[in-house]
Amino acid sequence: MKKLTIILSVIIVSGLFSLSGCDLIKDKNDPGTPHENTGDTLWIHTVPKGDKTLWIAEIPLAVGTDGTIYYSASGGMANWEPSRIYAVNKNDGTLKWQTEPLELWHVNSNIVVADDGTVYILSYTKLYSIDPASGIFNWVWEVPQTLPHPDYPNGANSYGEVSSLALAENGDLIFKTSGSGVYFRALYCVGTDGNMKWFRFIQASGNPITIGYNGIVYDYSGENNINYLMASDPATGGVLWKIKAYTGYGYTNITVADNGDLIAFLANDSLARINPADGSLIWKSIVKSSNKKILIDHDGLITMYDQFSGIHRYSSQNGSESGQVLSIPESSCIDDFGKMYSVRADGFDVYKNDGTKDWSFNGAVYGKSLVISSDHVVYAAAGDKVYAIRGDASLAMSGWPAYAHDSRNTFNFNKH
Repeated sequence: MKKLTIILSVIIVSGLFSLSGCDLIKDKNDPGTPHENTGDTLWIHTVPKGDKTLWIAEIPLAVGTDGTIYYSASGGMANWEPSRIYAVNKNDGTLKWQTEPLELWHVNSNIVVADDGTVYILSYTKLYSIDPASGIFNWVWEVPQTLPHPDYPNGANSYGEVSSLALAENGDLIFKTSGSGVYFRALYCVGTDGNMKWFRFIQASGNPITIGYNGIVYDYSGENNINYLMASDPATGGVLWKIKAYTGYGYTNITVADNGDLIAFLANDSLARINPADGSLIWKSIVKSSNKKILIDHDGLITMYDQFSGIHRYSSQNGSESGQVLSIPESSCIDDFGKMYSVRADGFDVYKNDGTKDWSFNGAVYGKSLVISSDHVVYAAAGDKVYAIRGDASLAMSGWPAYAHDSRNTFNFNKH
């Protein structure tokens, strides 16, 4: 009878893991201790989809304040399933919750996690606030149909797609309208209660918004058909300063050096270090980058990728090229040892500062999906799966080590 009970218990536990959409991976070389080897797969989570075909969105995963992993998925064949946000337990990869459907089949921003754990996402014309404990929507904010405008007594048409979500110092959400269509674009600030605090009309680009060390809002936008890098007051949205800038790329990020200076593109091949107080240039340098994405490691080296030659690194002190060009793929993030995580078609490789390979993971993953948690786990996604991989470091706590700065995707210099 005792033997039968043990067998039944094993069957029940195995069945529960199957139903939860998670496969725990047992390394055949693992001696049974709680310490895994670097590069080992800890678990694989599969999107719960029933008879539907769902795919994980190719955006960065997000790690919550309690270690929960968040992703977005949508899909279908005959009947398209709108996007939802999913929460996964960090210990075993089981599903924690999934939200009700968002507005459309796609999301318009990274998943952002606030200091209190609240989850935020943009989808088409709406901003969603999600309870991290249950996945229930706290509130949903929608772009106004019209906004007050001095030239339009009945208000200016302002209804359009939103993008570029960033988390302000006080928890406010900063984003903008930037989709196609005939309407007035605006930069918005919405508070944690779901009420709009301010807006400012802009000629928007799709570039991400960055929050600097002093809480100032930085973004690429236009005014009178001229493109600028602008600094805005987070309390009012008023313009503090602006300098001419045009990148031509919708995903060029604005980064912040450890002393608060901005490192940003002013033209397609022109990178600059900028005084955040007044927008004055500290230096400007011609650089090689095919995608205009900027990372900064813990030593202050600016890392960029060129599809023809590889990784180029530049001094943040004077903009000069520093060291050899590394013939390795584009880096998705940098850990606190300065190692670069580069995605290839069938996995990713981790490289040391000198370009030598440290360790690898074999398995197709989205390049944009990689995040590193504070407990040395690398999370990546592809298709309908999320992978947890044992790493040996955390995401760097200084510099600008990931596209959205941190594993909560805040685009805020002061958040980790």
